[in-house]
Amino acid sequence: MHELSCTKALFDTAIRAATDAGVHEVVSFRLRLGVMRGYVGDFILHYWRTVAAGSIAERAKITIENVPVTMKCGRCGEVYEASPDAGGWLCPVCGVEEGVIISGNEFEVTDIAVR
Repeated sequence: MHELSCTKALFDTAIRAATDAGVHEVVSFRLRLGVMRGYVGDFILHYWRTVAAGSIAERAKITIENVPVTMKCGRCGEVYEASPDAGGWLCPVCGVEEGVIISGNEFEVTDIAVR
C-alpha cells in the first residue's frame, strides 16, 4: 500500500505544475518507474483515480514506463538486463556477479501536460 503515498506525492506534483502555469486542467502525466522501486504501476493508476477524483487532474491520462534493471559487468564491461529468469545478477558473457546497476531504480516524472 506504499503506492498510495507515492500517488499522493505525484498528484501534488501535477497540481503544482498546473497552478504554477496558471491553468485549470492536468491533461496527462508520464512517469518512469524502475522495477527495483517495488511499486506496482497498476496500483498507482488505481490510487490516482481515487486521489484525483473531483480535481483538475481527474481526467488526466497517466502513462507509466516500466524500466528494467540494467547492469554493467565490472569485469568485462558487458551491459545487460538483469532478471531472475535470465540468470539474475550474473553477467551473461563472463558469468561473474560483479555488475553495477545502471538503471532500474528510477522514479521520475518525465512530462506533465496542462491546459
